[in-house]
Amino acid sequence: MAVFIIYGCHWGSLAYTQDPFYNQLSAFSKVGSNAGAEWNASQGFHNITMVLVSFTFLVATFRVNAFFVATFFGLVMMFSFIAAADFAVPHIESAADPLAALEHVGLLLKIGGGFGWLGLISGWYLAILTACAAVGIPCPLPVLDLSGKVFSKKDGEHSKHA
Repeated sequence: MAVFIIYGCHWGSLAYTQDPFYNQLSAFSKVGSNAGAEWNASQGFHNITMVLVSFTFLVATFRVNAFFVATFFGLVMMFSFIAAADFAVPHIESAADPLAALEHVGLLLKIGGGFGWLGLISGWYLAILTACAAVGIPCPLPVLDLSGKVFSKKDGEHSKHA
């Protein structure tokens, strides 16, 4: 539930900030002539927050299955590359070769999109497996369970929680 709420709020806030009706960029235009730099920096920090959240979920999935790990690894990398692109945008105008700097930003976004595709495919794979299991449809696809392989507990060892 936490994952759905956090990512749902992220995509909702992204949609809100990108909607021209709310004119979010006007607040940054008061800063100076290069309002895009401040705007992209704010978006970069938003993506860094999502990197930290996604990394937390990634660590928590190491004992679940390989597809959860792939999903959150893809999200960590996607948000990292998008944040790098956001922080690179302000340097386009001041670069010696602005076209090369713009191509660099485009490359960062393409790499981030590739990792996002990894997260998307593995997430849909898990959704199909879960839906089949929920309604009792036999699904021969592997789950690749990691619970006994990663950080496995030794026989007789129990978790000690307060």
